[in-house]
Amino acid sequence: MRNMIFVTGFARGGTSWLRDRIGSHSNVQILPGERTEFGEFSDFGDIRPHFEKEVAAAGLDPTKL
Repeated sequence: MRNMIFVTGFARGGTSWLRDRIGSHSNVQILPGERTEFGEFSDFGDIRPHFEKEVAAAGLDPTKL
């Protein structure tokens, strides 16, 4: 998951549209839905285990993330 991209922004700022455009590429996978839990993490290292679980739960290929 070294190639992860995080799209962040404010409500109604076009982030869903951008996520969908990036995710439409054949070599890209996106997690379904939007995430709002970044405020829960004080360190970037804490995010990785959380998203590894979400990737597995969504049935995505971790080599394409």
